[in-house]
Amino acid sequence: MGTMLHPLPDFYLNMPIFLDGVLYDESYALIDSIMKSLDLLMEIVTFQDGILAETITVSGEKRFDAIVEMMDSQFDAIEKSSNLILQQAYIDVLVCNRTLFIEHCLGAVSRINIVLARASDQIQHASYDMLRRVVFPWTRNESRMIAVKSVLQHACCEFYQLSSEMKYRRADQLLRSLMLNGDPQSIALDQYRIRRVSELVCHDHVLSPEQRSYLAQKVLESVKVTTLATCISRCEFYSLYLIVLSDDIAPATQIAAHDILQRKWQSKTVPMATRDKIGYYLVFFELLDLFYVEGGKKKHALENMLSKIEYDLDGSDVQGSGDLRVVYALMQIRLEFFYYNVLDGAEKIDVCEKLLKKLSIQTHNASEAIVRCLLKMRLVVYMDMLVARWSNELPQRSSGFVLGLFTQSEPSRERAREYQHAVESIWRSASSRDDLQLLFDKMQNGIFPDKSSLFSYLTSGQTVDLDAQMDTNQTRI
Repeated sequence: MGTMLHPLPDFYLNMPIFLDGVLYDESYALIDSIMKSLDLLMEIVTFQDGILAETITVSGEKRFDAIVEMMDSQFDAIEKSSNLILQQAYIDVLVCNRTLFIEHCLGAVSRINIVLARASDQIQHASYDMLRRVVFPWTRNESRMIAVKSVLQHACCEFYQLSSEMKYRRADQLLRSLMLNGDPQSIALDQYRIRRVSELVCHDHVLSPEQRSYLAQKVLESVKVTTLATCISRCEFYSLYLIVLSDDIAPATQIAAHDILQRKWQSKTVPMATRDKIGYYLVFFELLDLFYVEGGKKKHALENMLSKIEYDLDGSDVQGSGDLRVVYALMQIRLEFFYYNVLDGAEKIDVCEKLLKKLSIQTHNASEAIVRCLLKMRLVVYMDMLVARWSNELPQRSSGFVLGLFTQSEPSRERAREYQHAVESIWRSASSRDDLQLLFDKMQNGIFPDKSSLFSYLTSGQTVDLDAQMDTNQTRI
């Protein structure tokens, strides 16, 4: 027996030589479908009942209708396949198999010529009924066959053979035809197409400066979208969020990333594992206060995420449902905390105490990532409670008006920069669950005499910067 060959790693399968083969297989499948449709049309254009009897089994008056229906369906299929061949611009993305692709396209053109010639020759032998019911519809559609010939011939023209305007259209169409989904193989093909467009445009000297500038921008946007798609396919949600929420990402790119994530999330063929969905929810949970400062957006984001988890709970696998329920409970507490955050004084202290009791969730079997999120939430709520206590203990200072009818209280915590920095420091922390628990114990034991000392400790660099370790500390449940 020969030595068993191990499958090649994904890295090798994503190399240009392998991707060229995948693209060639795509093009061959489309041309093969055209050839099969032409074989059926070749039978139809005999316009002889005896020859068509084996293909069309319907009898009576409906027989001619069935022939015309089948003829129209083949026309539609040929047009669709030929347009896809042109849109995908295989002639420009193929390297190793370009000659074979041209041979197949020209073979299809030759076959169309044979079908048209046979139809022209057989019309004179058709019966009156066949002439009236089938031949006339055929002649009305001959122009569609001629158009397909033109499309296939144009699909064989290489980029350098085109005019400036046609080059611009082909490059733009190729970038528009990217699949842009969360499948690793599709992402690799998209990246390969983007590289080819970039090479073609870079080495061209006919395109106008405006056309080159537009295509360069489209290439850059496509690179960003495929980068985000790669993050989604690998479930690297920290990287995904931090890129999507950065300042140099256009709204259209954000929307594209959202669409890719939705398609992967709702996929029935390759459903996303519950553990990966939990990882996504926890990343959102940690980054919420870092990027959603405005209250309305934060509320909308929380409610939207809760509805997602509710949907997942209905269809989650048994193995991950327990962790998912803990995450759902945490998200509900987070939303409740948001609603009551406008309170002050004794009311705020009372709410924080109740939320801390709710945060005493049993997490014996929960993952490290879930426990860390829970502890961070406890730290934020307890810090809010301490700040409310300290503010409540401060005597109100007169604003100088008669009888002290108007008093000047401390600025709102939501507007206080120090408070926001302290909250961000907690959520950015990559500390272990033990370190987070130790910090919580310090806060409970009254080590911090006032909010200044607490804020200073939290923002002093005692906690690890999450951004620096986002790739090595992915929340993978």
